[in-house]
Amino acid sequence: MTSGGNGGEEKLMYLFTNNDVWDVDDADDTILREFTKAESVNINVTKVTDDALNTFAHMAALWDRPRVLEHL
Repeated sequence: MTSGGNGGEEKLMYLFTNNDVWDVDDADDTILREFTKAESVNINVTKVTDDALNTFAHMAALWDRPRVLEHL
């Protein structure tokens, strides 16, 4: 994973690996809350990638999450 901090990295990686989080209709607030927490410890969520080099922008587009894309 590529990021600038370490406190919230595990939770961010969980967002990459848990499709159930993205599949729930009202998950935007949960996802955005995790992004905000990560950003508060200087993790740039726009640069975080999983092992396949997917970004959160890719995940948000894949799961049709316009609010998440707007945040990014």
